[in-house]
Amino acid sequence: MIKEVIKELFALFLIQVYYISQKKRDDILSIYFHNPSEKVFENVLKWLVVKNYKFISTNELYFLINGKVKQTGKLACITFDDGWSNNMMLVNLLEKYKIPVTIFIPTEAIVEGNYWFEYANVQGQKQFTGIKTKENFKKLPENIFTEKVKILKLNYSLKRSSITLNDLKKLSENKLITIGSHSVTHPILNRCSFEKQEYELAESKKIISNWLYKDIEYLAYPNGDFNQYTIEIAKKCGYKLGFSTELGKIDVKKVNPFIIPRHVIHDTGGHYENISKALGIWQRFIKKDGHFLNPFYW
Repeated sequence: MIKEVIKELFALFLIQVYYISQKKRDDILSIYFHNPSEKVFENVLKWLVVKNYKFISTNELYFLINGKVKQTGKLACITFDDGWSNNMMLVNLLEKYKIPVTIFIPTEAIVEGNYWFEYANVQGQKQFTGIKTKENFKKLPENIFTEKVKILKLNYSLKRSSITLNDLKKLSENKLITIGSHSVTHPILNRCSFEKQEYELAESKKIISNWLYKDIEYLAYPNGDFNQYTIEIAKKCGYKLGFSTELGKIDVKKVNPFIIPRHVIHDTGGHYENISKALGIWQRFIKKDGHFLNPFYW
């Protein structure tokens, strides 16, 4: 409890400093979620509405970046990664606030029901793989990574956590929702060969297009990882925008269309903590594991 209070007070301080020092700019706030509760998601939406942000789709963002429309006012672009089943519960909030969003999905999870990192998080999985944590999995070479994940899938059966294909089709029919690619297997792309990356980006685009009878134009790099080959392949596959996890707002005059920055809001966290994350200021001071970058720890 004390930890949460300290975090909220620190986040509130960061927000106040941000607004005191902020210069008036027309950069676009770029925010993404994974599997938030309705409460977490709605609290962020309410704050954005109170602050007079207008919500834009990835399609509108593309037009802005390419100078086809003029930017006016404060804008926010909302995206989701992975396609968790609980995302279905958020559709009513999207319709209530008229919020356009894009959901990036890895096709394998839609078919199989789970993501590789769920298996890597199973307590005791090290006895089968020799790999201690999910973060250690991310550092493995492509061939070893594939082998270890296969072993886990043979030894564990998990309850479905991903949306189903029927869910995906329902989401796609909603005018507020755009479906994008998050690869086939959600690999760490910058650890993959050119051929593997080409398969992941091209095949996922093809599969989703066949499922939904729509062209898939937008891509989010799994785990935010990419390299020069990833961008080259994304362009070759016909994607219009590539979304990263790099910190920063979107300046349409300067942004690389294939390195769109985004600020993550995690599935848990206090109100002010999440607002400071939406603004991209929390991430400048706090590590992913919750520790201060320097010099204090909790």
